[in-house]
Amino acid sequence: MKNLILTTLLLFTFSFLSAEKRIITGIVGTTELAATIPGGKHIEQFMAIPGVMVKVKGSSIGATTNIEGKFALTIAEKEVTLIFSHYGFLDKEFKIGTENTINITLESDQEIKDKTEPSYKVGGKLRTDLPKEVLTAAEWSDLDNWDLWIELLIDYNWDYMENAMGFNLENRITTYIVTPGQQPLNNVKVTLFSKKDEVLWCGTSDMEGKVELWPDIFDLAPSDKFSITLETADAELKTYKAIRSGGIYCLKYNVPVSSPQNLDIHSIGLTNSVEEFKIIDKTITDIAQNLYLDNRKIEANLNSSFFAKSAQGQYVNLTEKSKGINEELASEELASTSFEDLLSQKINSADWSEKARSKVLFLSIEEMPHKNNLNLPYLQKSIREASEKGIKIVPVVTKSIDKESEFLLRFMSMATGGTYIFLTDHLGNTNFIKPTVGDYEDNKLEVVLKKLMEKYVSPVVGQM
Repeated sequence: MKNLILTTLLLFTFSFLSAEKRIITGIVGTTELAATIPGGKHIEQFMAIPGVMVKVKGSSIGATTNIEGKFALTIAEKEVTLIFSHYGFLDKEFKIGTENTINITLESDQEIKDKTEPSYKVGGKLRTDLPKEVLTAAEWSDLDNWDLWIELLIDYNWDYMENAMGFNLENRITTYIVTPGQQPLNNVKVTLFSKKDEVLWCGTSDMEGKVELWPDIFDLAPSDKFSITLETADAELKTYKAIRSGGIYCLKYNVPVSSPQNLDIHSIGLTNSVEEFKIIDKTITDIAQNLYLDNRKIEANLNSSFFAKSAQGQYVNLTEKSKGINEELASEELASTSFEDLLSQKINSADWSEKARSKVLFLSIEEMPHKNNLNLPYLQKSIREASEKGIKIVPVVTKSIDKESEFLLRFMSMATGGTYIFLTDHLGNTNFIKPTVGDYEDNKLEVVLKKLMEKYVSPVVGQM
């Protein structure tokens, strides 16, 4: 009798668990007009879309469609809402009821093609309630505003910027590295290969498990299909194939979650506005030294250096004299270096930790060297190295800079997974050149920087 009761309970439990968890499968695609048929009518055909991100709304559970547009994911709830997203298509939400197989059709995002006026604008909204005596700033992420970025690159005013600055940032592959349980993995080396096994780009996953890969950032990609390898020091190499440009991929890697308790921050000042850099540097330092996660203080590894631009266009390192710095120091006979050299030295410095929650290089700058005075191949090499090491470059533009400098700094930040910060003008400076971005609202510099650093230390799980 006891055995019968136990068997019955086990069968009931098994049935209950089986009913609770189920696998949802489906195909995601779009419709497009095919050839005409007699009578002059067009017929529509369904085209699968690879690389579509499928996410359970309100959770970190997700999947990516394969080359045939197919996906599968396991859910525990009876009813969930799935979110489907892919570059060039409108996001779509679909509520799952009792069905286990679905077909999803995404609509092409025609906004870019159909608009007669650009979505971006010169400048944004400046708050009127901010005190004039404090530094104010705004952040703009081209990675988070991808459609506007593509629109910007085809505008006849700016379409020459990529060739002029030596960066091609139109083809993008976004990867999220996660455990089988969908937890983001930090400090995983991600390498993108061509069909011929040529290394195209490398990156290191951040606290979101995220890595941006650029197939033809400096050269045209030799193919439209790629492979990706995942690698850590204590796990076997894992390879994913059939990767396509423009996709968002959730790649699973069966390794332990790494949670370093340190944050690496290097702050470089490339400006003759000494007092302004001191304020920026102190703000960064104060915030970094007071970051907490689960009531545990994050250890900040800080490194700061200041350079003044000489009459010859080189940069003089005044770090050792920063406490008593004044304008006369800029004319002293001190060792100088080029912009590319100092950037390479900072990126390859031994001061970076082998592993960190985030590695951020703040670049406070008011003026870039003219492109004719830049060694672009050398600069490109440094950007590659920063991406491979997982160092995010975050420019903090302190003055009005020319448009070529603005675009170059935005190229550098995007290539390394960073963002673009610029001081805003509340004093009515008529020479203030506003950045060419979309809508933004400024705030106190400390508020903007704190929000960014908190994100880099502890992003929301499941932002994929």
